[in-house]
Amino acid sequence: MPLCIGTDKSNINSFKAASKTLDELKHDFHIMYLKKQRAQSEVDMLSEAIARTVEGASSASTMTIELPLLDDDWFDGWNSTSSLSSASAHL
Repeated sequence: MPLCIGTDKSNINSFKAASKTLDELKHDFHIMYLKKQRAQSEVDMLSEAIARTVEGASSASTMTIELPLLDDDWFDGWNSTSSLSSASAHL
């Protein structure tokens, strides 16, 4: 049972402490410790995700796209074939 603040307006500074056994207090502290661990792991995961996002954004902005080199022989072969077919069409 948590600490209870008195409802009497005349004595606003009074409170009633809940009495707990040592085992109950240990249990409560263990639960709080587990919650703290979970919250810390969530903070760590969020921090890591933000760092990865920033790294990805910075590398994407500096990345250049390299186009493959065209094979000149392919173009020459296509051009000569086109010339031949258009020349034979004129005959």
